[in-house]
Amino acid sequence: MVVYKKNWYNGIFYLTVTFSGIVINLLLKIMFMKERPGESHTIEFFNYSLNIPSYSFPSGHTMRAVILCCFILYLSYITIKNNNLKVMVYSIIVLLILGVAISRIMLGAHFLSDTIAAISISISWFCFLILLSSKLRIRID
Repeated sequence: MVVYKKNWYNGIFYLTVTFSGIVINLLLKIMFMKERPGESHTIEFFNYSLNIPSYSFPSGHTMRAVILCCFILYLSYITIKNNNLKVMVYSIIVLLILGVAISRIMLGAHFLSDTIAAISISISWFCFLILLSSKLRIRID
């Protein structure tokens, strides 16, 4: 939809927020190095033991899902005129975010704090970039 209507601003904005969010997640994982709950770092592969560090804080899956959902919320806010439809889309998005966060905890890959932090960081980062782009009045349309 973004490329079809040649809305380059939203396409570039999505790529920017996504890739910068991945970098922020990686930097935070390296900075905190929080162990995952009950996970071994050793993988057996053809009689070789590989030690692969995998950190828990913040949840990368949750961060990426929240960034995508925030972008969908942003697009629905600027394109959907029907308030009932907006409320329905917003409700579905919130349920998706909660579903991803809860699934990461239930799978034993993250602690509750990891997913809460991921949600908070992603929403904050998305809002910061929205405000920055509106202040700079960057428009490519």
